[in-house]
Formats: sequence, structure tokens, C-alpha cells
Amino acid sequence: MSKSILIAGGTDGIGLAFVREVLRSKEYRPVYVLGRNFVQVKKLRDKRVVEVLCDITDEKSLRAAMKGVGQLDVFVNTVGSFQKKLVADLTMEDIRRHIDLNSTANMMLTSLVLKKLKKPFAQVLVCLATLAVEPRESYSMQAATKASYRSFLECLREEVGDRVRIMMIHPSSVQTKIFEKAGDKRDFKKYPKPE
Repeated sequence: MSKSILIAGGTDGIGLAFVREVLRSKEYRPVYVLGRNFVQVKKLRDKRVVEVLCDITDEKSLRAAMKGVGQLDVFVNTVGSFQKKLVADLTMEDIRRHIDLNSTANMMLTSLVLKKLKKPFAQVLVCLATLAVEPRESYSMQAATKASYRSFLECLREEVGDRVRIMMIHPSSVQTKIFEKAGDKRDFKKYPKPE
């Protein structure tokens, strides 16, 4: 019997690696992929993929998108933003942008997904970051917002007990475009690939 899965942030980076891995298995159908730019996903040419176009920071867009998602066995969330900036240099816009995406939107998405999970065997896997548990200089916004989402998930774990398996992973840096998008000029090619 097929399992249904939603991969949020599955259009790039670690999320796209999850999509590729899931598609190697015949176990999953449909494979919902939530994101904004499906160029890489379209290249996979798999009919099991259902594109869920959404800006998760917009509540109307998020709620409308989730109406098109059926019951789920598995939810994988890799959505997140990243910025290298000293605390003294942060602007209100920097702070709001990261809180809106990494905390508020991810929490709302998780809340909406919870209503679609098939209990008692559903699974939730959230890709946070090592910064959520090991903050570092210049990465305060990712550290703070991912830590808040982690606390939210810990509360959720208490609420659902053994009816839904809640798992969190905290990967260190991997080769994705997140550094380039954030203007971080480090040599990211030295990191392992997300696959």
C-alpha cells in the first residue's frame, strides 16, 4: 500500500535531496512538494509528484495550498532562511523576515499539516540546523528562529504522544544555494552534498 508524503521546501537543497530519495522508492504516492520554484522538481519527470505552489509566509496562500493536499502518512519540512550578519548590524526587516519564515510560517504549516496526518502511524521529520542547539557568532537569526521552532516541536511531541512520531534532525552545513542566496561568500563546496 502506498504512503502519502508532503515535503515542504522540496524544490531546492536538502528538501530536493529528500524528494529525489523518496522517488527512488515506489512506496510513496502521491509525493506532494511544497515550494515556490519548481524548475528542479520538473526535471525529475515523475508523475507521482504533486506541486503545491505556496508562499508559506502568506497565511491565505498557505491555507489555500493545504486544501489541495490530501491525508498524509509523512511530513518532511526543510523550509528555512539563513543570513550571516552580526547582531549589531541587524535591521528590523532582517529580524522580521527570519521570524516570519523560520518560526511563524513553519509553526503555522505544522499546525495545518497536523490536521491531515493519518494517526496513529504518521511521521513528522523536520530539518532544523545545528545552530538551533549550538548558536554561533554572525548567525543569530537562524539560531534564534530555528531554536524557537524546535521548542514548538518539542511541545507538539508532548501533545501528540505516540500517535505521531516527531523527529528533528540538526545537520551542519551542506552544499546548497542557501549560502549564495544569503550573500555568505564562504567556499560551500567543501561541505558534503545534501544527498
